[in-house]
Amino acid sequence: MLTNFLYSFCITLLFSLSSTLLYFDFILNLIINDRIKINLIKYFAPASFGVYLLHVQPLVWNKIIKNGFVFIGNFRTSVIPFSLIACGFLILITGLIIDNLRIIIFKILRIDKIPDKIENMINYIIKKRSTESI
Repeated sequence: MLTNFLYSFCITLLFSLSSTLLYFDFILNLIINDRIKINLIKYFAPASFGVYLLHVQPLVWNKIIKNGFVFIGNFRTSVIPFSLIACGFLILITGLIIDNLRIIIFKILRIDKIPDKIENMINYIIKKRSTESI
């Protein structure tokens, strides 16, 4: 029983790791201009962590993603891997668009400046108290 579990775990781990690395390698080696590649990476890199946070958020997981891809099981076996890749790519692109919209809204509303202002206020208070105690 434990042997079957370990075997299944190892196969799953190897498949996840290898598919992730192959997908990453495929994206990096797309036949496009290096300058375009660099600009795409610079544009989407800040949003990539947001994609992870978005798709593991419980509300999104329970209402949208959970059992949302059961229909793929009805496809022919040869189509299933491509369908899974397409769905994963769709989740990635949707998350990148949503997070880039969030970044734009934060810049317009200057919300991204609020943490800097709070940090400056805290530093000011700390410096003020440290000079008063001396």
